[in-house]
Amino acid sequence: MLRSTLLLLLASAALAATAASAGPMRRAPATRYGPALVPGDKVPAVVGTTLDGKETAVAYADAKLTVVNFWATWCVPCRQEMPALEKIRANHEREGLQLIGALLFDESTPEQVASAVSESGARYRIVAVPAGTTDAWGGLTLVPTTFLVDGEGKLVRKFVGTDEKGIEALAKDVANFLAGKPLGNPYIPPSQ
Repeated sequence: MLRSTLLLLLASAALAATAASAGPMRRAPATRYGPALVPGDKVPAVVGTTLDGKETAVAYADAKLTVVNFWATWCVPCRQEMPALEKIRANHEREGLQLIGALLFDESTPEQVASAVSESGARYRIVAVPAGTTDAWGGLTLVPTTFLVDGEGKLVRKFVGTDEKGIEALAKDVANFLAGKPLGNPYIPPSQ
């Protein structure tokens, strides 16, 4: 029994010494979860830095509908959905759609971000948002997360994650909203 206790104490001391010599760990800022946003809630402005280093704020009143897509360069699904988002933007821009790529949780250089955007063919505005931005959006636990916001800055719909059906549902909601049609229940296209 005494031998087991001594071995446990020695192992604990060795582990503590190793942890102490490793230095501080880098952690992402903690996400603060506010109340979940629901359709009709006012959403905060997207404020941050453009790819050319200028401070900017998105004006929802400039569009009938704004798609705010939270993404990161390290997120493979985020990058995979960018061409589809660009297609939605291109198809509906004249009807009053603006699309904002809100870059977060990303340590890439501006050049690396610009390269990722160029590779995707996306022509929509990219805004690098500061840490803590997602707290006011109810706290995001997954990227990509996409919000549809009306011209008054109110939430219309939220999409978490991405896949082919989700992109189809997003495209349908954008088209219906811009056409003045009701969205109804969250739309999931039928399996084929």
